[in-house]
Amino acid sequence: DTGGSARSDAVLLRACLRSLSLLAARMLLLAALTYRPTRTPLRSCQLAPYMQQPQEVPAEGGEVLLVATGLAQTFDGQRYPFRDIELSLARGAKVGLVGSNGVGKSSLLKVLVGADAPERGSVKLSRDVQLAYVEQDPTLPDGALAEEFFYGSELPGFAALREFSAAAAEVEAGGGEGVAARLQRASDAMDASGAWALESEMRKLCERLNVRSLLRSEATSLSGGQRKRLALAAALLAKPDVLLLDEPTNHLDISGIGWLEAEISSLRDTAVLLVTHDRAFLSAVAREIVELHGSSLWRHRGSYEDFLEAKQARLEAQGQQAAAARNLYRRELAWVRKQPKARESKSKSRLERFEGLGATVAAAPPPPQAVELEAGMQRLGTSVLRFEAASCTRGERNVLSGFSYDFSRGDRIGLVGPNGAGKSSFLLAVLQQLPLEGGRVVAGETVVYGHYSQEGLQVDDGEKRVLAFVREAVADGHEAQRGEGGRLGGDEAERRAGQLLRQFLFPQHRWATPVGRLSGGERRRLQLLSVLAKEPNVLLLDEPTNDLDLDTLAVLEDFLLAFQGVLVVVSHDRYFVDKVCSQLFVLGGDGDVRRWPDSFTRWVEWKRLQDKQRVTGSTRDQQRAAAAPSAPPPPAAPPQPQASEPAAGKALSAFEERRLASLEGELAALGDAEAALQQRINTFDAARDGYSDLQDWTAELETLQAKVADTEERWLALAERA
Repeated sequence: DTGGSARSDAVLLRACLRSLSLLAARMLLLAALTYRPTRTPLRSCQLAPYMQQPQEVPAEGGEVLLVATGLAQTFDGQRYPFRDIELSLARGAKVGLVGSNGVGKSSLLKVLVGADAPERGSVKLSRDVQLAYVEQDPTLPDGALAEEFFYGSELPGFAALREFSAAAAEVEAGGGEGVAARLQRASDAMDASGAWALESEMRKLCERLNVRSLLRSEATSLSGGQRKRLALAAALLAKPDVLLLDEPTNHLDISGIGWLEAEISSLRDTAVLLVTHDRAFLSAVAREIVELHGSSLWRHRGSYEDFLEAKQARLEAQGQQAAAARNLYRRELAWVRKQPKARESKSKSRLERFEGLGATVAAAPPPPQAVELEAGMQRLGTSVLRFEAASCTRGERNVLSGFSYDFSRGDRIGLVGPNGAGKSSFLLAVLQQLPLEGGRVVAGETVVYGHYSQEGLQVDDGEKRVLAFVREAVADGHEAQRGEGGRLGGDEAERRAGQLLRQFLFPQHRWATPVGRLSGGERRRLQLLSVLAKEPNVLLLDEPTNDLDLDTLAVLEDFLLAFQGVLVVVSHDRYFVDKVCSQLFVLGGDGDVRRWPDSFTRWVEWKRLQDKQRVTGSTRDQQRAAAAPSAPPPPAAPPQPQASEPAAGKALSAFEERRLASLEGELAALGDAEAALQQRINTFDAARDGYSDLQDWTAELETLQAKVADTEERWLALAERA
């Protein structure tokens, strides 16, 4: 039966399809159950065999400018900040380098730039590639002037600029014979190398970073922030092919950071590798994140937020794989212990595998640690701290002018403003270490200050061991709180010191390290530890995020959120201030302190809107002034008809004359409305007005300005014929 045969074939076919579908579903389920997400590092430090073997990830972008192969570095022959890593930078790449404090980020940059030699491996630059590097704490030799940050460069044009500067200085000093000839030769060299444009750009950069007046000063007399800004200006001026930056946002205010974001983003042909703690800056600039972790480099494409997600998946995968290896090791260990002596020769291969598995487990990366800050706090009474019409100056700067505020338990205040506005001086006024010229500061009897200064950790003896330093800090803090006779005994002080060091992720083998040999981030952590050891109830933090790694920052934020005392923070880190502060004090540098009851990010947005409207309003005023009719100056001679001039247009009709007069009245009314609305925006007060009001006013102003522009065009079209 043909029909029956066909039906049988159809049934058989459907059965086969169902079987295949079931098989495919089982395969998908099996794949899902056995899948382990992995992230491929550039090249890992001998990852354990149970983990996916790393592969080199090619550089993203255009021409490869720098290639590091098989780099390894060690300072004691046992611990390696990085080992057998590979890294490449392509033209135009913007890469952020992250990792825990002391992991070796700065050491890696120094090896890449050639300042330090690696234990093994090589770094190669493409032909004619120029490289610039701004280290974390730039220095110059004793006696060198600050201008040597620029003139010390070997890049094209700088030699001519250096010679011209020296010749000009000699002329100003009234030099002897041959000075004029030297200046002429230097000027000719400037012409030949095109260094005049370089000198002009140098002047602009120095003005933008507020360091132009420092060029003839001795470098050793400058602060760390001034030297950092000079070195940053010199590196940007060089327009290198490869730019390495170590904590470039340190000592910059929020406007300077925004400017630097734009500068780096505009370097389309420059490969940039930067180390920074500023997460907002990192998110704005980096298109790729490279993490130094466990002596290996791990590359993550995309933004900082993408990196956090990818890292979480990577750590989960590593944890699952390491746990599986440890379980297998325990089973094999039990088998080895029960193995009869008589059968050992028959199981030699399994014993060898067991020994290899032990090495694998030992090499597995440890689970990620977390900093758990559990500092206590002294009791804080109802009377905390009160400013009463306080006025003070520091040098020629007016810090406070009639400032009054009553601090309360739980206040969380961020101090913001441009460099030089007096933020650090405000903290000194809180500490009553800055003399007042008027008013007073009244502190409650139970107030215990904790001051984390921007200058960093001050240690008289750099050879003092870490444990001894912390032990003294704990004992001193305990004695200061409880008076004479309240000093802790040696054993108890050492116990508490060890507890704090573990909480701050100082491994025990680092406790005997001299403080002077710690990395910048480790010194910052130690400084923070010494402040919290006093158990303060009024905590003053001056740029606490500088040089701290991202993991420590996240945990510090959690600790500060749980802090029940008074918190006053100076920081340019928008993420940090947004998270730990509930209001801002905005210092303008003229003694005025304005309160902003919202986030730092909102304030930055408002400030940009205000600056934009100020520029737009100024431009509009200039355009209106140019368009307004004015009497021409009297001619020197009677004007002569010019054959080339077009004939005059048709005269205005009576209606057009009335319309012209009407448009002039409309322009005057629109101008008044625009000025009134601009004044409302300029005098915006967040304590009185809502942020939504500001947005409405800004939208209204943009609509009004568009109407003004349209009315001006119609007025001009008629005025030209009048």
